[in-house]
Amino acid sequence: MIIPLVALVAAYLSVAGERESGNLKFLLSYPNSRRDVVLGKFIARAVVVTVSIVVAFVVGLGMAAYYFPSVQLPDFAAFVGVTLLYAVSYVAIAVGISAATSSRSRAMGLAIGSWFVLNVFWNFLPIQPATVIEFVADKLGTSVSDNFKDLVWSLSPTGAYFNAIQPIFPERITGGSGAGTNAFYLQPEFMFVILAFWIVAPLALGYWRFERADLG
Repeated sequence: MIIPLVALVAAYLSVAGERESGNLKFLLSYPNSRRDVVLGKFIARAVVVTVSIVVAFVVGLGMAAYYFPSVQLPDFAAFVGVTLLYAVSYVAIAVGISAATSSRSRAMGLAIGSWFVLNVFWNFLPIQPATVIEFVADKLGTSVSDNFKDLVWSLSPTGAYFNAIQPIFPERITGGSGAGTNAFYLQPEFMFVILAFWIVAPLALGYWRFERADLG
């Protein structure tokens, strides 16, 4: 719940804030393309968020080493790596939103909305896309498979994150995918494809909108 908020707050004004203040015109007066601006903002914000999370995990590692007799460093490193990828996906969403909007207020509203839809609504509320699809299918006299519902649950960055870390904490954290399924799209490895999509797609859409925007 916190990591997406950290990423969104760090990046939602990356382009829209400078666009509204007029600094973006000054930035583009140098030999910088709009693509350079979007990618540069993404990389800079991703580094800030990554460093912050790494520092927090280092503190956590120190506390774990103090309070427990041993720490499973490979599992800990894998957990940190997947978490960083998860955070970067929300940085990409925030930068894409910021590049596609022309004001701070719109960027803020869309950032908050994306956090609620892709995090709270999609994975934690009793009424979520998977249950809505199941309800509609039932009203139409048909049914949907558990694998399909699990896939829908996993399509958000948060759902993909939970399923990606299942092999690291198999007895402590459960995601949406059912245990023992052979469907390739529910395997932990495929969750990285979904997280990669949430990095590439928002940036591409934000850049596409930004490239066609009139900054005057």
